[in-house]
Amino acid sequence: MELEIDHFKRINDRFGHLEGDSALSRTAAILRRVCRATDALARYGGDEFVIVMPQTTIMGAQVVVERVQRAVAGDSTLRRLGLTLSAGLAAFPDRGLTSHGLLEAADRAMYRVKRRGGNNIAVA
Repeated sequence: MELEIDHFKRINDRFGHLEGDSALSRTAAILRRVCRATDALARYGGDEFVIVMPQTTIMGAQVVVERVQRAVAGDSTLRRLGLTLSAGLAAFPDRGLTSHGLLEAADRAMYRVKRRGGNNIAVA
C-alpha cells in the first residue's frame, strides 16, 4: 500500500515547515501504531509512505487504511492542519510479480484518489 498526505505543500506553505515536519512525524507515529510486527513501513518520499503487509488481503488492507484515516481525523493537531491521506492498494501477485510492479500499481491507484479530491482509497 502507498499512502500520501493530501495537499502537503499547502500545509507547509500555510503553517510553515516546522508544522509540516511535525505532521509527518505524527502521521508516521500513527502508521507505526497500526502496523503489525510483520509489516514493513517506510517513508517513501517527501509526503509518501509505503506499507508492505504480508499475508493480507485487499479487504484487510482497506480496513487498515480506514483505521489510519480515523486516527488521523481524531488527532487534534492533524485535524487543525486539515491533514488527510490518500491510499493506493496493490496485491501480490495480482498486480505485480516484483516490488517495482507493485509500487507502480499502488502509485497509480493512489493518484486516481488524489485526482478525485483525496482522502480515500483505490485498489489497483
